[in-house]
Amino acid sequence: MKIEKIANWSGRGYDFKLIKDKKVLTILYARVLDLYFMLEDGERIKFGESKKIDFDIGIEDGKIYNLFDNLYNDVIAGNIFDEKDSIDNYLLFNYNRLVDTNKNINWVSDDGLLDEEDMMSISKNDNSYKLTFIRNNKRRSYGFKDPCSIIIRLSNSGSRYDPFNIIFMRMYQSLQNIDEKDIEKNNPKVKRRIKE
Repeated sequence: MKIEKIANWSGRGYDFKLIKDKKVLTILYARVLDLYFMLEDGERIKFGESKKIDFDIGIEDGKIYNLFDNLYNDVIAGNIFDEKDSIDNYLLFNYNRLVDTNKNINWVSDDGLLDEEDMMSISKNDNSYKLTFIRNNKRRSYGFKDPCSIIIRLSNSGSRYDPFNIIFMRMYQSLQNIDEKDIEKNNPKVKRRIKE
């Protein structure tokens, strides 16, 4: 896996591109104060087309694997605030919307209506995690879907999965600790790309 760490708009943090098997997973914190996961495979997505793109993160991917392992386990355990939270009806309702009976995390983008938006699924295997991004063929009531990547918005205000967005933001904050040595280890021929 190649890692690119790119200074973001805030001047205080970084966004990331994880590159593997000719696919690019971008994790960024946008000016609207929401987190975005974006996956592209270099092929254009036609208007009205359904598509699925997978991205595998294995134990060989070191710290990136560990971050996704913590993310997955915290969501499955309902660990919102770094401790076992009491499961009230609100939390349980949103947990059951987010986690299916096979313990897959299924986040439908917070950009629009539930039945119109694309989805990111995170599933656990023996020593890896599979992120599956699914583009449905439904039109949005407003706006268009990106033809180059499948974009999942994780809203920090009014998410349909509130408060589980906190766990994803915690993972993004932990990503900030990926340093030059980690990047050089994963990219023996590629230097860190940081826009100052």
